[in-house]
Order: sequence, then structure tokens, then C-alpha cells
Amino acid sequence: GAATVNVAHTGINVARGFYAENLTTSAAGKVVVNATNSNGTWQAGDYTVIQYGTSFTGSASHFQVGTIAGLAPQQTASISNVPGIGIVLRIVGDSLTWTGDQSANWGTTPVGGAFNWNYPSNNENSEFTNGNPVLFDDSAERFTVNLTSNVSPSSTVFDNNFNNYTISSTGGFGISGSGSLIKNGEGTVTLTTTNTYTGSTTVNAGILELGNGTTDGSVSTSSLITVNGGSLVFNLTGSHTYSNPIAGTTFALITKRGAGSLTLSGDNTFSGDLVLEAGVLNLNSPTAFGVAPGFLTIQGGTLNNTSGAAVISTVNKPQKWDADFTFTGTNDLALGTGAV
Repeated sequence: GAATVNVAHTGINVARGFYAENLTTSAAGKVVVNATNSNGTWQAGDYTVIQYGTSFTGSASHFQVGTIAGLAPQQTASISNVPGIGIVLRIVGDSLTWTGDQSANWGTTPVGGAFNWNYPSNNENSEFTNGNPVLFDDSAERFTVNLTSNVSPSSTVFDNNFNNYTISSTGGFGISGSGSLIKNGEGTVTLTTTNTYTGSTTVNAGILELGNGTTDGSVSTSSLITVNGGSLVFNLTGSHTYSNPIAGTTFALITKRGAGSLTLSGDNTFSGDLVLEAGVLNLNSPTAFGVAPGFLTIQGGTLNNTSGAAVISTVNKPQKWDADFTFTGTNDLALGTGAV
């Protein structure tokens, strides 16, 4: 009969959760393969769905491509049998990649000339249109990008290791729509735009900096923020509130920098460090500063509770007090019993 296989690509390969020493399929019903991708976009190549050992009896035609999340419009997916490897999901084509050949402008109005975008697989230059997944990597001519309109890519991926990107807008525009934003690579991305996209935000490596200490920037305030590695920096001059949850691993680093104020009021589960360098950090929920084993480190600035009621931490996150700091406000803020 028919079956469904759901797999997840994590940046290395599709999860190898399926293994059969002797794999047999029949024509009685299709096996539908659905796939998701934590990196946001798919690179051309083969991704193992099912490994088998001694033998495979049947045909790749017994498998059917289902929903492949993050697949670009110019990409195609198919199922193949590769002897010695297994049943693979084969992606052909690539994502719309920023070049900045013509100018620093990113918008929905055509720029003409040499264009600012390219499909690397066939070196085809292109204009940006809403709905395309986009990739910013180290191959560009320009790394300072100016938004000339609100843009709505299906996903925005930064994969920069050696060059740092700044996304700004002289017209006050931002990234909107339902797409996600993902930061890969060891480089830095600084956002000084007000972004209203509703998809998730993921930091896998490097630094994602919101604001530059002079002009503020933001990510989605309505969906999950995940810091798996690298650093999320709030470098703010104004006041910003994030009530959406922040998750992450022990490799995560979240930093409050700049003279502005940051309010965290969500149910946060990140287990890395939270650092207050300057400005005001309002901890307005019992799990606002995440969970152990990461530290709450205070290097200056002001702690506060502006929730209107006492906040008593439900986690015992260890703390480092490396400098003088101030607690303001009239509402109690109990930071738990973690070691100081």
C-alpha cells in the first residue's frame, strides 16, 4: 500500500533515520517523500532518504516527491536509486543569489543593466521578484544592501564566512511576508531595517546583529527565534519587545548592546549565555533569560522588570556579575538560586 516518509535536511544531509538491510518496494502504492530544510534553501545535489545494505528489490518509480519545503521556483526534485548509497532525493537547480553587480539596491523595481541577482548553476542573471528564496554568500560584489521597497522572499538565507553584510534602507523599507530568515556561516550580518516577516528566525553560525548602535533593526516578533550556534546581538538605541519564544543550544550567545532597551517576555528555552553589556534589559517572564547551563552575564547596564507584577525565575541559571549594574522599577525580579 501507499506510505509517507518525512525527512529533514540539517545542513549536512537528510536525516538518515531510515535504514533497511534488504529494501523491497512494490507497485501497490507510492511512497511519498516530504522534506524540510533547516538551512532554508536547497543546494543542488543528492540527499539520502533511505539507506539499504545488501539489496534493493523494486524501483525508484515506486517513490513519489511530495512537499519539499524551501524549493526554489527554478529547482526540481526527483527520487533516484543510487547503488551503494540508497534512495536519494535529487535536487537540480539553485537559489536566486545576490551579486550586487549593478548596484547596492534590493527591491521589486527592475534595476536593469547587469542585474543584482544570479542563478549560479547556469550563470543566468535575473531580477528579484517576491516569492523567490534568496541567498547572500561570499561571492557578491557588494555586501552593503539597500532596500528600495518592502520585499517578500519565501526565505532569506545568509551564508557568509569571510565578508560581513549590512542590510539597510534609506526609505524605511524592510523584509516582509511569511518567509523565514536564516544565518549560516561565520561572518556577521547587521540588520538596520524594521522587518515584519512572520516566518521563523534561525542563527546557526556567525553573528546576526539587530541594529548598529545608531540605527535599530529587528527580526520577526511573532514567530520562533532559534540560536543553534553563533550569536544574536541586540544593538539598540530605541525600545524593542520580543514576546515570541527564543530557543537554542548551549552554543548560543545572546547579547544586549547599545543604549536602548530590550524587553524579553516570552517562554525562552535557550540554554546558552545571555549577556547584558549596556542599556536596559527588561526580564518580564519567569523564563526570560533562558535555562541552565548557560550564564546570565552582566557587564554593565540596567536590569528591570516592567511587566507590572513580580517576576520569579523558574530556572536556576548561573550568573556572572562582571561590572556594576542598576536595578530599577518597583516590581520584584527574582533571578533564581543559580550560582553567582
